Amino acid sequence: GARANALVSGAGWRRCMSGGGVMKMQNLYEGGSSRTVIESYNSHGFIVNGALMQGAVILLSNTMCVWNVRTVQDITFDSLACLRVLKLKPDLCIFGTGSRIERLPQELQDQLREADIGMEVLDTVNALATFNVLNEEGRNVAGAFFPLDP
Repeated sequence: GARANALVSGAGWRRCMSGGGVMKMQNLYEGGSSRTVIESYNSHGFIVNGALMQGAVILLSNTMCVWNVRTVQDITFDSLACLRVLKLKPDLCIFGTGSRIERLPQELQDQLREADIGMEVLDTVNALATFNVLNEEGRNVAGAFFPLDP
């Protein structure tokens, strides 16, 4: 619709930076390392490996999913089910909570700890850069990101 067109054509897209430079795009479906890379973001969504994703997303080393949550308070252990069903659970899940850092619900923190999944909570801009760097290094990391203006 109109919002999608504004998302793609509008100004306001910012490149995700890492180590002082723009991250390289890597397509998941061409050979090579097949790593997920967040290329850019704006207040409504993300461009991940060339694909426009509106709203909140969950990213794994080589997988991306739309995440059906609107606020940090909506995050439940069930909403992160994709992290629990993986053969190899991520060592760390980086949460990007929008334009500012918000505390995760205590019950969720306890459940992640019990499942042996580490967590780092940052504003989305810093969370995106952290995910890109750790994922590029080959770390077993997941990211759960809200857009800047959820």
